[in-house]
Amino acid sequence: MTMTDDRLAIGNVARRTGLQADLIRAWERRYGAIEPERDRNQRRLYSEDDVTRLVLLRRLVEAGHSIGRVAELDDDE
Repeated sequence: MTMTDDRLAIGNVARRTGLQADLIRAWERRYGAIEPERDRNQRRLYSEDDVTRLVLLRRLVEAGHSIGRVAELDDDE
């Protein structure tokens, strides 16, 4: 389900990034990899930038890097 003003629900983000929703939430909670907005019901709302970052992080982890290390880098690094 897509949310208003171009924000995306976690299910949509999971499909677009190839990551499980539980993993996205864990990367947010444990490593501060992203900081999605929240709606008035506290559901996470993701931006296109969040999706891009998650894809980048997924690729780095698949290449053998630790999420704990790469999550702290900004996108340019």
